[in-house]
Amino acid sequence: MKQLIIIVMSLLAIIARAQEDYRERINLHWTSQELAISPKGIIALGTNTTIYVTDAPEKGWRGIPMSVNRIGSSIEDLCWSSENVLIASVGGKLYAWEIADDGTFKPLAMSNAPNAYDLRSDGHGRVWAWGLNTWVFYSSDSGRSWNEVAHIQELKDLDNQSILGTHYINDLYFDNNGKRGLIGSNNNELYLTLDNCKTLQRIPTPLDQKAYQHDEEAAKRTSINKVRILGDYYIVEQDHKSFITSTKDIRWRPTNGSDTSDIDVMSNRFIVIRPDAGTVRLLDEKLNLVNEFKVPENKRNIAYGDDMYIIDETSLHICGIHGNQRYELLRMDQEIDPKHADERPDIFTIDGQEFYFNNYDLIAKSKATGKWYRYMTFDFEPVEPFADKGKAFLYDNYSDYEKTLYQLNIKEKTMKPFEWPSEMFGRKKVVTMQVINTVNGCFENFGIYKRYRLQGDKLVWVKDSTIGNNVKGTYANLPKQFKASDIQRLVALIDESRSHQQTYPDTLITDEDRAEYVKFIDEFLEDDDFDIIEYMDENNNDKWIAPCQQITALSESCLKQVGKEASRYLSTGVETYKIVFTFKDGSAMSCHYHKYAGQEKVGYLFTPWTITFGNYVYQTDDLHVGSLINQITQGKMLDQRYCSKAYAIYQMVEQQINH
Repeated sequence: MKQLIIIVMSLLAIIARAQEDYRERINLHWTSQELAISPKGIIALGTNTTIYVTDAPEKGWRGIPMSVNRIGSSIEDLCWSSENVLIASVGGKLYAWEIADDGTFKPLAMSNAPNAYDLRSDGHGRVWAWGLNTWVFYSSDSGRSWNEVAHIQELKDLDNQSILGTHYINDLYFDNNGKRGLIGSNNNELYLTLDNCKTLQRIPTPLDQKAYQHDEEAAKRTSINKVRILGDYYIVEQDHKSFITSTKDIRWRPTNGSDTSDIDVMSNRFIVIRPDAGTVRLLDEKLNLVNEFKVPENKRNIAYGDDMYIIDETSLHICGIHGNQRYELLRMDQEIDPKHADERPDIFTIDGQEFYFNNYDLIAKSKATGKWYRYMTFDFEPVEPFADKGKAFLYDNYSDYEKTLYQLNIKEKTMKPFEWPSEMFGRKKVVTMQVINTVNGCFENFGIYKRYRLQGDKLVWVKDSTIGNNVKGTYANLPKQFKASDIQRLVALIDESRSHQQTYPDTLITDEDRAEYVKFIDEFLEDDDFDIIEYMDENNNDKWIAPCQQITALSESCLKQVGKEASRYLSTGVETYKIVFTFKDGSAMSCHYHKYAGQEKVGYLFTPWTITFGNYVYQTDDLHVGSLINQITQGKMLDQRYCSKAYAIYQMVEQQINH
C-alpha cells in the first residue's frame, strides 16, 4: 500500500510539473507572418507589431519589448543584418535591436534610415532595403547607417508609360561578395548589377525569350516576383512559374514542369521548388531531384543553410536535407493565468472536468491540482465548438456549405465526423412559426417578421413586426393561415433531407419548358439585376439558346454545383429568407437562405438551404425543400424568378458556357 501511495504521489508531481510548464501559444490567426534566421541560428518570428525569438524552438519563444507605435501597421519584413542585430520594417519604417551579452534586446540607433518595406541581408553586416518605389538603400554596418545606392533611373523614366501606374521593385538578391545582384520589378523588368547597384544592365526575362506563353493583355501586367543566384546560375519566379539560366548565356528554361508556388536556394547548393502549396522539391543546378517532402500548405517560409523554415498556425517546421522536425509555437515568457481562465464564459464540463477551446488548442483543468493545461491540439482551428448532453462538438469551417461537424472523444483524445441521426426534430410538434424577410447592408436595414400561432389544426397569423421601412411590401400577400399538417410535413422533410438527397420529380425538359427558357433569356437581357450581356457577342443570342436544345433533363449535380458557388458569394448587403419553427418542447429550428447584393447566381428553388437546430447546423441540397416551401406559401415567400424551371435551365446552360 505504501508503495502504491508513493507511485501515485510521484505521478501527481509529474502531472503538476507538466501543468506548471504550460505556455501560451503565439497567436498567428489573421496576422502577418515573417521569419528571419541569424548566422548563429537564432530564429525571429514577426506577427503584426510583435516579434518573438528563440535559439532553441523546442523550449519556446520570448517576445522582444518593442516601442513601436504605428497604428494600423504590421511587420512587413525581418532580417538579421549580423549575428546580433535584428532589423524590422513596420509599416514602412525601420527599427533595429542589438542582442546584449545577457541576451536582452536593446534598441539600435540608425542614421539616415530610409522608409522601406523589404529587406535583404547577407548576415555579415551588408543590408539592402527597398519599398514601393525605384530606390535601393544600402548599409555596410548592420543597419547603423544608410546610403542610397541606386535610383534605377531606367525604371523611373518608364513610370509614365507603366500599365500599373508606377514601377517598383519586387525583389532583389545578392551573392556572397555583396556586389553581384539581381533586381526584379513589376512590368516584366529584370536588372543585373556587378558593382552593388552603381551600374545596372537590363537582361531578358523568361517572358521576353518566350520561355512560356502569355496572351497580349496578360503580358502587360506580368512581373518578376522573386530572384535568386545559385553559383553560376540565375533563378527567377515569374507569373507563378520558375526558370533558370546560366550566368554566361542568358537562356531561360523551366525548373519545374508545372506552375510553381515558390522558389528559393539552400546552402548555395540546392534549388528549392514548391510545385504546389504542400510539396517541396530540392534540385541541384542541373535540375536533378535531390529530395522531396511534404510541408504545411500556403504558409510563410524561408530557406537558410541546409534547411527550410516554415510556420503554420501552431508550429515551426524545419525541413531539409537532414530531415524534418516540428516545434510548437509556445511562449516561454507568458504563462496562462488560472484566475483569468476560470472567468472564461465558454467553459464546458465533460465527465466532471472543465474545458475550453483556445485557438487550435483544447485547454483542460486538472481535477487533481486545479491548474489549466493543454489537453490536445487540432490540425485546424475549431469553429463554433459546443457541448451537448455530455459530448463535445466542433466545426472545421466558417462556410455553412462546406463545414463538417466533428464529435470529440475526450477520453481517447480523438475526433471523427459526426454521424447524423436518422431523425432530429421531424416529429416535434410546431406551436409557433415566423416567416422572415430582411435586407441588411451599409445603407439599408429593413425587414418584416410575420408571426403565426397554432390554433386547432391551423397555424394562424398573429401579427407583423417590421424593421425600418418595408418599402417593398414584402410578404403582404402571404397566406393568413397554414394547415398544421402541411407545416409538419415540411418540418419532417427538412429533417429527412439531411440524411439523403431526393431527386426533384419534374426533371424532364419539354418543348414548353424550352419556350419558357427563351422568353426567360429575353427578359434577362432587359433586367439590370442580371449581367449576362458580358457573355454575349453582338447579335449572338444563339449562344444562350442553342445549348438548351441539348439538355433533356435537370441535372442534380449541376444545380448542386451552382448552389455551392452561390453560397460562397460575399457582400456587404444581404437579403435573407427565413422560416423559424418553435416546437412544443421549447426548442427551435430555422431554415434560411442568404441572397447577397449583386449576386448573379441564386440556387434553383433557393437551394442550398441552411438548417439550424440548436448548435447543430447543416445544409440541404434537396430541391423538394424549396419546392414545398414555395407550394405551401402559395408562391408568396420566394422570388418566383428563381423557382421556375426556366431559371434552372439557364443555370445549367451558364455552367456549360463558363466551365
